This record gives sequence, C-alpha cells and structure tokens, in this order.
Amino acid sequence: MADLVTEPLPQTEHTIEKTEEMNGVKRCQWLCKVCSAYARAGVRSFEASYFCATCSRAKKGRVTLCNKARRLQHGNHPTNGAATTA
Repeated sequence: MADLVTEPLPQTEHTIEKTEEMNGVKRCQWLCKVCSAYARAGVRSFEASYFCATCSRAKKGRVTLCNKARRLQHGNHPTNGAATTA
C-alpha cells in the first residue's frame, strides 16, 4: 500500500473512470491522491469515486483521482487526472 504514493509512474495520460462499487445506494468514495498530497496538515482532502484505471493496474491498487479543477501556474484549470501527468 505504501508504494502507491512513493514510486513514480512513467508519464502517461490518465483516464478517469467512475467506480461501480456501491455502499448501499451511494457510490464508494476514497481520498484523492493529488488532493491528499496538496492538503495542509490537519486538513482533510477531497473524496472522489473516480480512479485512473491505468495507474491502478500498474500499482496493483486503486489510484483515486478526483475531477476537481486545480489551478496551474499559467492559469490553466485541468482536472487532477490531467494535472498529475505534468
């Protein structure tokens, strides 16, 4: 589980997919890996039901990414799936 965050993946295009796992009537949610990395101490990061299928297969575990826009230095607003490829 620890190597989900510590080992970098080769640069590839992320494909965000929505999970089909249900928790009763709602979709299961996990903490976004990108938001968790940017969150300050004591701040809970954004929960998402999206994941990158390619990274999840490569890491042999779910790599959760949200579709929340994150500002870059140049004023772009890509989603976390796009932001993590840079």
